Amino acid sequence: MNVNSENLRLVMGFKLKQFRLENGLSLKDLAAKTDLSISYLSEIEKGKKYPKPEKIFQLAEALKISFDELVSLQMNKEFDPLPVVFSSPVIKEFPFRMYGVSPQDLLALITGDPEKSGALIRTFLEIGQDYNMRVEHLLLAALRSYQQMHHNYFEEIENAADAFTEKHHLPASPPLTKEMLQQLLQNEYQYEIDEETLSGYPEVDEIRSIFVCHGNPKLLLQKKLLDSQKAFQMGRELGFQYLKLKERPKSAVRMIASFEQLLNNFKASYFAGALMMNRSQMKEDIRKFLGSPHWDGNKILQLIEKYDVTPEMFLYRLSALMPRFFNLREIIFVRFHHEVGTDNFEMTKIFNLSKLFIPNGIGAK
Repeated sequence: MNVNSENLRLVMGFKLKQFRLENGLSLKDLAAKTDLSISYLSEIEKGKKYPKPEKIFQLAEALKISFDELVSLQMNKEFDPLPVVFSSPVIKEFPFRMYGVSPQDLLALITGDPEKSGALIRTFLEIGQDYNMRVEHLLLAALRSYQQMHHNYFEEIENAADAFTEKHHLPASPPLTKEMLQQLLQNEYQYEIDEETLSGYPEVDEIRSIFVCHGNPKLLLQKKLLDSQKAFQMGRELGFQYLKLKERPKSAVRMIASFEQLLNNFKASYFAGALMMNRSQMKEDIRKFLGSPHWDGNKILQLIEKYDVTPEMFLYRLSALMPRFFNLREIIFVRFHHEVGTDNFEMTKIFNLSKLFIPNGIGAK
C-alpha cells in the first residue's frame, strides 16, 4: 500500500468505523466514552482528519483495542477491500473527482459493507485484467467522457486563444504559419526549436515532437512533418505556456503518466486548434458552407487549404464548433489510414459524440 497523508487518514477512518460497529457503538456513544465531539469523530471516519496521539489512546481504550491495532496499516481479512483500492493503479489514477466522487465517497461505499464492496471491486479489476485493460485505457475513456459532457466545446480555452491572438497581434485571417508560432515560442518563452535530432532515432519515428526542459525549454520536432503539423505542435506548446499547464507529458499520449497530464495535453491541443482556426472566422465559413443548396466537397478542400491545416485537424475543429453553434451534436469522427496505391483502408481512430453505442474494440482507439 502506498503511504501518504491521505491514505493514512482514510485507513484510520475505515478502521475506526469498523471497530466502533464491532463494539455496537453509535457515534454518540463513542463521543460519550472519549469526550470527543460527534462532529470530530465523524470527520475522522470520513478520512478528513487524523487524530493526535493522545486522542488515539482515548479511542483505543474506548474500543478495547491497543494503540498499535488502531494505527497499524495492517488489515484484518474483513478489511480486505481497502488495500485493493490503494494498491490498484487503475483506481489510484482514475479521476473520480471529475465525476463528483471523492476518496471519502469510496470509503463510505467500502465501510458500508466491506465484504460485498470488496467483491465488487475485485470483480471489476479481474475483468480489466481478463481484457488486458491498462490504466491508460481508463484514462482515455475518462477524457472522452469529459469531452462528451461538454460537447467537445470549451469556452474558457476559446477565450484564451482569442486573448492570445489579440495580445500578440496575430492576423485575424488564416493561415497562421509555422514561422509566426515559432517566433512567438522563441521570443516570448525562450524556446529552442530542433528539427534535426529526432531524425537520427528511427525508434521514435512515430513521435511527432518531444519536449525537453533542462534550462531553457527545447522542442524536438520531426523534420518530415508537414509545416501545418509543425505549426500545430508549436501551437500546443504555446497552449501549455499561456494556460500555465504545469503537469504535462514529454510527448504524445503514449508517454502520459496521469490523468492530469492527459487532460492538460488535451487542453493545450485544443488551444492550438482554436489558435490556428479562429472561432469567429470558422463559424462564418461553416455558415456559408451549410447555406449552400447543394453538397460541394471541393468547398471543404478549399477551407482546409485556406487554414493550411490537415484534414484531421480541420474536421476535429468542426467537432468542437458544430455542436455548440449549429446544434449538430450527433457526431462520430472517424479516421482511416490509406496506403497510396492500395485498396486497404484501416480505421485508426474514432471519437464518438453521438448516443450510438460503439463496441469497445473500435471505440477504445
